[in-house]
Amino acid sequence: MVAMQALQKEYGINPLAGCLPMLIQLPVLYGMFFAFNSVLRSNPEKLVNTVNASLYPFIAHFPKNGVNVNLNWFTWLSPAWHISLAQPDPTFILPIIAAVATFVQMRMSLPKTVPTGNNAKSVLLCPTT
Repeated sequence: MVAMQALQKEYGINPLAGCLPMLIQLPVLYGMFFAFNSVLRSNPEKLVNTVNASLYPFIAHFPKNGVNVNLNWFTWLSPAWHISLAQPDPTFILPIIAAVATFVQMRMSLPKTVPTGNNAKSVLLCPTT
């Protein structure tokens, strides 16, 4: 432990440097979460319209009959291909699509040179290490 602290002091490394911003932000984020949670539970329809009208007067307001939260872009192919964002996703297809898109984007951003050596497989699977 003493050797580790001496090594950190020699190279100017602060072990709490990564945690300090998070410790400052967490109480603020918790407070914002509980404030928004309590306000949104009171009357969400009226609140969304009020916030939209006061903060963004230059943007078109939500329609009076509510926001269309249905992803019915592909219902012309099959009526069963209807996803409502107002309901929990029973098939978990949206997180799967997001994960596949993230993986494809990560693979496309890899350098074109193929890494060699011991860590070649680890670089291909997780390029940030």
